[in-house]
Formats: sequence, structure tokens, C-alpha cells
Amino acid sequence: MTRDFNPKQNLSGKTLLVTGVSGFVAKVWLAFTLDRISDLKQVYILLRSTRKQSAAERFLDMIGRNPVFRPLREKYGNSYEAFIKSKVTVLEGDIQQAKCALSDKTCKELLPRIDAVVHIAGITDFQADPKLALSVNVRGALHVADLAAQTPSKKLIHISTAYVAGVAQGQVQESIEYGICPKGEVFDPRETLRDIEAACMRSDALFLPQEDRKAKQARIDIAVRFAEELGWRNIYTLSKGLAEHLLVHRKDIDLCIARPSVVECATDFPFAGWNEGINTSAPLVWLLSTPYRWIPSQSSNRFDVVRGDEVARGISLVLAASLSNQAKAVYHLCSSSINPVSFGRTLDLVALGIRRHQRMHQSESLKKRLWSHLDAFEVEGDTHLRRLGVWRKRSEQAEGLLRTFHERHVRSKFAGTSVDKAVKRLVKSIKHGKRTLNRIEYMLTLYRPFTHDHDYIFQSENLQTLNEELDPTVESAFRFGIDNLDWYGYWINVQIPGLMKWCIPLIEGQKVPDDLSLRLVEKRLGVVQPSTESAEVSRAEI
Repeated sequence: MTRDFNPKQNLSGKTLLVTGVSGFVAKVWLAFTLDRISDLKQVYILLRSTRKQSAAERFLDMIGRNPVFRPLREKYGNSYEAFIKSKVTVLEGDIQQAKCALSDKTCKELLPRIDAVVHIAGITDFQADPKLALSVNVRGALHVADLAAQTPSKKLIHISTAYVAGVAQGQVQESIEYGICPKGEVFDPRETLRDIEAACMRSDALFLPQEDRKAKQARIDIAVRFAEELGWRNIYTLSKGLAEHLLVHRKDIDLCIARPSVVECATDFPFAGWNEGINTSAPLVWLLSTPYRWIPSQSSNRFDVVRGDEVARGISLVLAASLSNQAKAVYHLCSSSINPVSFGRTLDLVALGIRRHQRMHQSESLKKRLWSHLDAFEVEGDTHLRRLGVWRKRSEQAEGLLRTFHERHVRSKFAGTSVDKAVKRLVKSIKHGKRTLNRIEYMLTLYRPFTHDHDYIFQSENLQTLNEELDPTVESAFRFGIDNLDWYGYWINVQIPGLMKWCIPLIEGQKVPDDLSLRLVEKRLGVVQPSTESAEVSRAEI
């Protein structure tokens, strides 16, 4: 076997078009790539504007504040701004629109210079409004593919998810068969997309404008029914699955699909513990820091986790293979077949990590320190729903009794006194507890397919082959090294501290720290304006 595969060499001098850099995965990959391949020629990033910021302003805020760019800021010092400006150009656009809202002139000037398109943008909420999920994850992917089709190489690296496997069990191969849904039945992806969109439009007509929340829930229910009929477990995997099928059917692009599993805290780049947003395990870790301990799960099921910087390496390997015309059609960026860890083991490590975190942070409340010593219990099926129902019923009874007591005995005699205020605080506390129970029920219902119902083993032979062919001179920088990961050390020393700092505060409605640059926020990088035909920009984070 020759070991001459060199991602740094393959990417040197290349010009890329990238989507999704406001998201966690794409941000890590962009910063990682700029750090590892300094002679990359140019990266054009497609970024939408918001009501408050232009695309250029959003990017400036990102590179000035986001911790993922910390290694680059430290590496280049006073030259950081000049380096970024020399390597990155912001294109203001929107993947939900035709040609991603780029003008004909921009497409004509830009696309002939592009060596490959890397599409990472997407809506990752499990049960997002299908109107948005389909517009971004499916229609958006097709719009990006339209751009890739106009480049000389026609190369498109599409970042999907390993969980497009849906209801599959056991071994999941690195492949896709057009028009075969996860249940193994024949279906028409184009017709399915049209049917869901049409059903949502018919449903919307039944609601008044002021009933937007009810209309949204009706759309979600429609999309969930479609997903279940085809074998996908939620709207996210439905939309990603449809996108894969529609892309693989196209003959005008050179497609390569990368499928990460659960993307978690980094160990190396930008630094140990870095994470962003609310990912799959953060809500579960948050749940185990509360008194609730009953998790619908199967202890022997694999919990497929991959580090954020590992995914960045994996995407770079896949991109380099595509640029050198060595790429396979599908790559799993996963751990379950290489270095598996069971969900039961994960629960144990989470509990140990939380206890260690509480010991190291004595400022945490006493009740949280006590909760950290409670063990999680695995339960079968809907046991947790029955238990939550009992808790909710008791909370409602307690709230009713307190309200009656307040109206009959407190308000008339003790209005404005400490007694009145104490009863009101207690009622408010019970209402907060009911909201927490609703959140727990929603969370466990969403995650049950991955913790209880399915034992996925995602085959990763294609990525392992790239690993084996790596040039030794770049192996340490680009190797997908999940096989060497010590899960105990990772969860205790990296994952739990990282989630506690960067993710759990967001669940609790708090802010997380950023890196403020005093100069970059005041400046402007070059930006290409969108077509005047652009529609109103969505509020989706893509």
C-alpha cells in the first residue's frame, strides 16, 4: 500500500465555496482548514444577512468574538486581520433562493474559479417546522448543487448525517440506493417532497393568521407522519434523507456525501472542550444534572459520538480525496464500528463527570451537588412517560390547591405582605416545574430512537482507507483518530467540562463567554451584494 495521500498538498492553491459557516461544524472546519493549510488560495463563504447585520458584519463579529478562531488569532497576532482578508471573501446570499440569491454577474465571475463546493449549511432541529426544514435542508441543497454544476470540476461535498439510516438496525453501510427508503421500500423522493409541501399548504389554509403556533404544529404533525411512513425518525433525518436521494440522482454534479454522527466537544482544535449550541448529548447531560433520572434506553446500544475537530479532519480528508479523484460516494464520520462505546457506559461516565464537575465548582447550589449523586435508571418503552404524567398531575393539583388557598385566605387578609409574596413565589415555582416536566417529556421523546430503539453500527471503512493511505508527514494533522480515543478520559476531562461551560448555560437561558477583538469588530471585509431579486431573509440559523 502506498502512503502518498496528502490533504495539505491536494488542497494547496485551491479555491472553495462553502456554506453554513455560522453553524458549529462549518465554523470548526473553516478555522481548522485555515490553520492547517495556510496556502489555500481562497475560501468564498455564502452567508445570509439578518435584520440587524449584513453578511459581512456577521462574519466580522464571528472572527472577532468566536473562540473557534482563537488559535488563528494567537498564531497571526497583528497580522490576523490581513490573513483572514487575504483568504476569505464573504458572499451575501441565501440558499433558500434560486442560485442562492447570487446575481447572474456574480455567478459568471465566481463559479469558473471554484475547485469544489462544500455544503455544510442546514437546520439541525429534530422537529423543526417542515416549511423551514425542507426549504433549507432539501431545496437549499439543490440550489447549492445548481452552483456546483456550473463549476469546472462540478464537485460537491455534501454534509449529511449518519442518522439518515432511520429505522435500520445493526450494520449501516456507507452507501445510498436511490428511491429506497429506510424501510426498504421503493419511493419517489421528488414526489414525496412535493406531497409534504402541498399537505402543509392545505393545512395552513385551515388556520387564521393569528393561529400561527397551531398552524406550525399541524405542519410538524404532517411531516412526522410522512417520516414515520418512510422509516425516518424525525423531520431532520427526513429532510436530510430526501436531500441525499435528490442529489445522488443528479448527473450534473460530482457528489460526495459525508455523514457525521453525534458531533461533540473537541479535544485539540481549537482547544479541549470547545463546543457550541445545544447538540444531542447536551440536553441529556443537563437532564442528568436535575433530579429526573429515568432514561428510556438500552444499555448495550452503541452511542455514536465523534469530536468536533475530528469531523473537521474527516471533512478535509473527504474533500482532498474528491479533489484528487479518489473519493467514494459516501463516508461515515463515526465511531461505532471503530471504537464503540455503549449508552450504558456513557450514562455512567456522564454521572461521574457531573459529580467531578460539582466537586470542582463548590459555588454550585447545594441541591445541584446533591442531585449529582443520584444515579440514572434505564427504563423500557414509555415507562418514563407514565412517571412524568404522575408528576405533572401532582404539580397541577398542588398549584390548584395553592391558588385556592391564596384566593380564600391570603389575598384578602395579607395582600402585599411577606405571606402573600411567599405563596406567589411557591405558585411560580410549581409553574416552572411544570414547564421543566414538559421540556423533559419532549426531550426524551425526541431522543428515544437514538437511546432506546436502535443499535446503529455505522461502517467507516472508506474513511479508514484514507487514514491508511495518509502521507506520514501530514498524518498527525489530518488523521481521523477516533480509534485511539479513551472514552473515560474524554467524557470526564473534556466532554462534561466542555458542555458545562459552552452548552448547558444556553439550555438554562444564560449566556456563554466569547472572545472580543477590539479592532476587528470595527472594520469591514469585502462583501458581494445579493441579487435585487432576493426574497425576504428567513430567521433560520444557517
